[in-house]
Amino acid sequence: MMLAVSATAGAQVLPSAGKDVKDLVPDGWTHVEAFGDLNRDGVSDLVLVATPNYRNKKDIEDDEEGGIIPVLAIYFGTRNQGYQCWRQYEDIMPETGFEYISLEVTPEISAKGVLSIGLSTFASMGGWSNYSNTYRFRYQQKDFYLIGRDENSFARNTGVNTYVSENYLTRKKQTVVEQQLESDEIVPKKEKWTSLPKQPLKRLGKFPLEI
Repeated sequence: MMLAVSATAGAQVLPSAGKDVKDLVPDGWTHVEAFGDLNRDGVSDLVLVATPNYRNKKDIEDDEEGGIIPVLAIYFGTRNQGYQCWRQYEDIMPETGFEYISLEVTPEISAKGVLSIGLSTFASMGGWSNYSNTYRFRYQQKDFYLIGRDENSFARNTGVNTYVSENYLTRKKQTVVEQQLESDEIVPKKEKWTSLPKQPLKRLGKFPLEI
């Protein structure tokens, strides 16, 4: 199952600055947010994922029943306790708003300033599997770079859970497969470690966040 869109930045749709979240989210939009020091300047920053209350422009023009693309925005905190927009991304998030598939987005900022963006789906009809992906970014060299990704899939019909974790700093990949039977018996998990090829770290906004 893949929910994804192209990763090109669009025009700014959220305010460029505000004192708090309510100043930044338009009326009628849903939103989730995380606070923490991303750029390590001692001031709390804001990561905001805001979902419009309308379908994307292309679907409207093509008269298609599509989903809604949330906006991901990063605001750096200022010394006067407000927030200034560093960058926002209109079209790198998966679409939401489908009738039988729910998408949950969970942004988090660790004590070390690592930004995690968690994506998970639940299909109430038409599928047996639930999926989740977590992307981890670190601010360095004046941009956010992908330093790791976790992927989890669970098949409700077989009870098989597959977890894959990739660390692009250590270049290590962990794969864990386990199964829970109807009797609640858990089959011993299988764990495997492999090495990843050395590659340049990807920048946030240069690829779609998928699930």
